Amino acid sequence: MTTIATLLSGGECVGVGAREAGLTHLWGFEIENDIAQVARDNGFNVITADVMELDPTALEVPDVLHASPVCKRASLINNDKGGKKEALEDTAMGGKIAQFIDVMVPRVFTLENVYFYRNFEAFQIIISALNRNGYMYHFENVNSADFGVPQTRERLILRAVKNSLLSSFPPIQRWVSWMEAIEDLMPSFELWKLADWQKKILPPSKPVLLIGNNQGGDERIRLSCVTPDKPSFTITVSNAAKNRILINGKVLRPTIRALARLQSLPDSYRLPDNKETARKIVGNGVPALLYQKIIKPLAGS
Repeated sequence: MTTIATLLSGGECVGVGAREAGLTHLWGFEIENDIAQVARDNGFNVITADVMELDPTALEVPDVLHASPVCKRASLINNDKGGKKEALEDTAMGGKIAQFIDVMVPRVFTLENVYFYRNFEAFQIIISALNRNGYMYHFENVNSADFGVPQTRERLILRAVKNSLLSSFPPIQRWVSWMEAIEDLMPSFELWKLADWQKKILPPSKPVLLIGNNQGGDERIRLSCVTPDKPSFTITVSNAAKNRILINGKVLRPTIRALARLQSLPDSYRLPDNKETARKIVGNGVPALLYQKIIKPLAGS
């Protein structure tokens, strides 16, 4: 039995992927109780707590430890504005994750974040912990669509192993389109109307589009439009409520369940009734299928 534990667990999208890969979830910690409760409702032992206050010596050591540290200042939007300096809490969290590595020395460690996070001191602190504990590691910017996720979500993925060679990433898979993923759900979508400004900037002569309203700075707004033969753009907390589908003159508003599918969460995953909480889980989560594909070859290393 290979066990996994998670720091900054969210709704345990990582746990879903790990479970599909055959791992047993040991524990997780999430600071927001409403999100932690969703994880518990889905069968995960997630405790509501601040990771910064945890004592890793008091916890059972897992085979696999995963962390998805919050780092809004490394987001693409902030990069578009020239970037923001790393916050003290970001650096402190990097130190805390390094402490968990030093104390537990798990057989496998994984981390997910936006790619710009690699430039932060927090990331270098974590890398230093891996070096002094003798890990072999690798990180790169990974496109989730390459792993069968119907979304072109790009994220920094770090994989580290102790006392073993690091396996290669699984081979690139066929891209799954957003239409293929959610077409059967479309009859349940709510009819909607586009604003006049949205209509004006839509590409001409496109009968079917997935449309996202992405804020690219205070001075400009742009639409992300994807044809039905391609994966979705990245689903985020900020755009999860704004996505629409234009199909043969009608505008449909996708359900949260549809957005969860674009994150490769299975329909068996119990979403909360509170839509804001659901959007946080879906928009901030690691695509479950991506993590399943990444962790499966490492679990037996």
